[in-house]
Amino acid sequence: MIRTHLYTFNSTPHPFQESLEQQLLEHGHSLVDASDAQVILCMGEELQGFDEIGLQQIEQQLHERFLGAELFIQARAFPFARIRVGYNEHRQLIIATPVDESTLFRIVRLLEQFKRMKPERYEDKIGALPFPVSQLTESSAVAELSKTTSIVTTEKSNTTTNSPTVLEVTQQPIELPLSPTATWEERLLHWNLVLCEHAFTLPPELSHGGIQHVLQSAPVHKTVQDAFSRTMGLYGFPDLLRPTSRVLLVTSDGGCIALHRRGYNAVLSPIVEDLLFPSATNFPHWIRSILKDHTALALEGTTVYGQMRGEAISCSQQRPQHKSEGKVFSTIA
Repeated sequence: MIRTHLYTFNSTPHPFQESLEQQLLEHGHSLVDASDAQVILCMGEELQGFDEIGLQQIEQQLHERFLGAELFIQARAFPFARIRVGYNEHRQLIIATPVDESTLFRIVRLLEQFKRMKPERYEDKIGALPFPVSQLTESSAVAELSKTTSIVTTEKSNTTTNSPTVLEVTQQPIELPLSPTATWEERLLHWNLVLCEHAFTLPPELSHGGIQHVLQSAPVHKTVQDAFSRTMGLYGFPDLLRPTSRVLLVTSDGGCIALHRRGYNAVLSPIVEDLLFPSATNFPHWIRSILKDHTALALEGTTVYGQMRGEAISCSQQRPQHKSEGKVFSTIA
């Protein structure tokens, strides 16, 4: 069990604090006072998370940053967010990030990595901050943060590889991959998506008339939710009863997966990427290499779509030359 403390820079409760607390408790974390915590989560608000002064105060305490963890939380949802993850000279971890529906589940997934470490690997690294509180500006919220102690580290040892202890620590459970021939029902089961009574509203990313026309033409529409209570739309053609139905899964952050297609057929979003490419599987490296300056927009088999300034292009490993596809919304539709 990981002892976790939630910290907000404002005197008022964070709008997503209750949701984050619930998810942490459901995933085996305990919420404790700062003095007893192993993980400190600084919850920022708005899109950027923290102002420049607050960010500078956070950075003063970081002796080494985990850029991979920052990028994992940031994804594509917050391209300009101020996110910092790192530990000080006593290997105390600090996670500072804006929190909303997108980053909420990413934070929980990031903390799941700590559960895979044996307690003796981080308990003996708990210590106090190396400098007194007086060295920070008293009016800064981080002055309060600097009173915290005992934060967990994610560092893995690369020494004594023949040691049984190291082998046991680095061993992780292997998640069985999704079969490429899985039906749309089997995919929902694999991702733990279940039907719910909540209403699903199309996200603003899919508000274009051409996209809405495609989705509204579905004879059947239902709502599903995941373990984080995030709702998603399920659109069936001609129904949601038979394995041969064509089914689209639409996520709350503007993504879409064609569940009836084999392989990768999706409009990308942070939630879609987490479904198709879980932590045990890397995002296909060739996609970024052939897209160059374009941002990945969608996948269709071996074809990848990118976007830049409202225009969409397509390419593949077999055809790396970029082909113009017109406007992004028209391409998605």
